[in-house]
Amino acid sequence: MAPFVQSDMRAHERERERERRKKGDPTLCISMPSFREELCNQTMGSAISNAKHPERLAIGVYEQDDDPSETCVKDNVEKVRGRTKIRVRTVPSKEARGPTKARSQCFQLYKGEDVYVQIDSHSKFAKDWDVRAVKMLNGMPVALDRGVISSHPINTHIENWDTYDHSPVVKNVRIDDNGDFVFWGDLVKLKAGEDDYAPSRTIGAGFMLAHRSVMEQVPIDPNLDGVFWGEELLYTARLYTRGIDVYGVPADGNIVGHVYGYEGHKVPWDDKTFSWVENNDGRDRVKALLTGELKDEVYGMGEERTLAQFWDYVGLDYEGKKITIEEDWKPPHLR
Repeated sequence: MAPFVQSDMRAHERERERERRKKGDPTLCISMPSFREELCNQTMGSAISNAKHPERLAIGVYEQDDDPSETCVKDNVEKVRGRTKIRVRTVPSKEARGPTKARSQCFQLYKGEDVYVQIDSHSKFAKDWDVRAVKMLNGMPVALDRGVISSHPINTHIENWDTYDHSPVVKNVRIDDNGDFVFWGDLVKLKAGEDDYAPSRTIGAGFMLAHRSVMEQVPIDPNLDGVFWGEELLYTARLYTRGIDVYGVPADGNIVGHVYGYEGHKVPWDDKTFSWVENNDGRDRVKALLTGELKDEVYGMGEERTLAQFWDYVGLDYEGKKITIEEDWKPPHLR
């Protein structure tokens, strides 16, 4: 099967990457969609300036802008970028197809770096976050190709969020007025060296760490136009059925914080972009994949665990629109 992404690195860059990997110097790629985002330049600046090794860092940005002034790469980023690779694709905001589609466009800017870092464009980074990210992945209780770390990130409004002694873990779910399952996390106090890694009910799309071997197995689906709720559930199902486990942020692992609810935050459904008023294809696809009606070798389910086992894991009756585990969710082996 052909590689999931084609590299366009120049020969000397490829040689540099090979040498880094020989020396055990892992490379990282941040995947960051942006919709008319006022804070994206600050997010990029924070990522670069707080990285211990910014020369090993790449940032892929899919900009959906109404005006050139909304670009993420502003003077503050240019001043600190150094040897950080910045890859940007820009489209008019009226062509936006939603955050899930935008993440797939960001994924096209990923060139096989060792660590894939998925975030939202209104985030902040802790000091030496890149070294800590690699340590977190290496510390998982499973092999690098068998696990990811993901959650809805800690709120940056919390004082000293980056050293806060509680970690976000997705455990809770409700059904909204449209019948969609909506997940959110708890802040859990974990003890380093004892219960560092807590199982997570689903991923949190605003923060995910994964080794490149996971992204090779579970590439981001480019066919999910108009999807918001359903993104996290579907990607978790794709991981789970391939035998890949999801862990929340481990003890001492708040390396990325999320700026929640800031004034002036723009979203595509308020701008009445195409996907949100006319195109439901992506939402239909999510349902077809999660019910098993649609089979897709690349973007569908794996074969190591069944969909029935997945619904037991997350505690849901998907087709019946019921939550089977309301409180105190735990994975099956801990119930």
